[in-house]
Amino acid sequence: MALFDLLTGGSAKDKFARRVMQHLRERGWSEPLEYDKSSSRIVHQYGSHDVSLPFEDSQNADEPRRREIIEQLADIAFRAKAGPPSLEEAAPSLLPVVRPLIHLQEIWFSGQSWEATPFGHAHKPIAGALSAVVAIDFGHGHKLVGDADLEKWGADFETALALSVENLRARTRQAPERGPGGYFVSSYEDFYDASRLLLTDLIETLPLKGDPVAIAPSRDALLVAGSEEPEALGAMAGVVEAALERPHRFLSPAPLVWRDGEWWLYDGRDVEDPLARLASRTKQLGWSLITRALEAQPISGFQDATRPMVVTDPVDGRINQRALISPAKTTLCPAVDVVVLQGPDGELIARSFSDLQAIWGPFQEIPDVAPPIYVVPQLSAESLAQMKARPVAEGYTKFEEDFLQSR
Repeated sequence: MALFDLLTGGSAKDKFARRVMQHLRERGWSEPLEYDKSSSRIVHQYGSHDVSLPFEDSQNADEPRRREIIEQLADIAFRAKAGPPSLEEAAPSLLPVVRPLIHLQEIWFSGQSWEATPFGHAHKPIAGALSAVVAIDFGHGHKLVGDADLEKWGADFETALALSVENLRARTRQAPERGPGGYFVSSYEDFYDASRLLLTDLIETLPLKGDPVAIAPSRDALLVAGSEEPEALGAMAGVVEAALERPHRFLSPAPLVWRDGEWWLYDGRDVEDPLARLASRTKQLGWSLITRALEAQPISGFQDATRPMVVTDPVDGRINQRALISPAKTTLCPAVDVVVLQGPDGELIARSFSDLQAIWGPFQEIPDVAPPIYVVPQLSAESLAQMKARPVAEGYTKFEEDFLQSR
């Protein structure tokens, strides 16, 4: 704890959380309450509530508004305690929530082993690391619908998701408008703009040139341009790149392309392409989030597995992701472009991830993680020799030569 926190009894956020807990007790809450400072969550037997965003909202609020925010948090806790209503009662309040899957997992696991606590929310993958879940909207907060809720209702996830999407469509009374940058902006100020990625029929009606390209940089913003509108795409990417430097409530920089009835993560790799740079940042950020989650919530059986540093850099004008791993250790690794193996004598061998899979795979994929990560077991001397016999990964011949000359 910082000296200031020690002298003042905690940070401003800690004090805010304690004030919420005190208000809950004043309203008659008798069950145990705990505040997990590391995750900024108030935890109780019915769930947990992140106070980070309400605290940020309260910082610039006057005292009446601050009391209202605290009251809203207490309402959410009591509704969680009461349990979910029936599907019929909940149906009008169901709305879809789009988030990076790892964010949802961090909320669910609450510090327990991934194996010991299977992910308890049915979800629909969208593209990249983004997934959709269903929530009960309280007007000033929401409760994610878990597998246990669906079981109690006697409903399946597809039914609940369809109801939530129809509710979102009903409250989306007009199409997004084209902004000064030439791209369309969905800004309904209801915190469900990112969820409108699911309203693809609405997006298809926009007067775009080419396939729709969308980015949901925050839960309350969705940006859309056509794949054949370079100026609008550049302006849109510039706004998102600038927002990455101010990560307040940032959701995802992923540029998604609507093609053949599905969202796809943009697959360009030219270093001069701003969307390709954003797609690369998306992968990099996704691995950083997974690494952070693995430190707090290790996967059972893989506590001792190494996690490589993933580096994104240009090679021959194309964006590449590479990971340096030791063949002598079990490694949890994303599907990077290039794996740089460090041999027992310190030699570096740069080969494609597909080559590594061909010789030593197929690798076990960790379920319910996006972007996907794989278990790369220790490589035998024979397999390492086979890797060395493979062609050097495209653009990395000079990389290996420079390393050898530097020794």
